[in-house]
Amino acid sequence: GGTSPAVAEALPAPAGARDPPIGAFAARVIEPRAAEVEAQLARPSRNGGTPRTIHDRRVALRRLRTALEVFEPELPKKARETAS
Repeated sequence: GGTSPAVAEALPAPAGARDPPIGAFAARVIEPRAAEVEAQLARPSRNGGTPRTIHDRRVALRRLRTALEVFEPELPKKARETAS
């Protein structure tokens, strides 16, 4: 086996920064989660992968799903329709 891709970590808030608009904040949360899922799915696997690979993929998908659920009211209507 190889090494697992790094799991996306929380982004630090810049010192003295004002709150960003909710759409920009949602993008800062959702984009790394989507990239994490993409990286996990791009990894080659035989017979579905090892238990660790499967676990990592499930965790990445759960994190993305949660981020999308949290920010769903702020997503453009077209994105909400595509997701459902």
